[in-house]
Amino acid sequence: MITTLCSSIAQAGETEDERVQNMANYLVDYAQRCMSSTRATPFERAFLKFHSSLLFVVGLQFICNMN
Repeated sequence: MITTLCSSIAQAGETEDERVQNMANYLVDYAQRCMSSTRATPFERAFLKFHSSLLFVVGLQFICNMN
């Protein structure tokens, strides 16, 4: 993604300041689109898997301690 961005902006024929500003604008736009995405990252999926397993174990311990 970054390589494509830099090569396409470098061919635009603008000043260096304009190219840098365009890259920054693109990166901000890309980050905002990623943050609004509903897809979970591999890290989020691993956390949810760990978290649900942890809740299951804590729930079992709570049930066992009630008796």
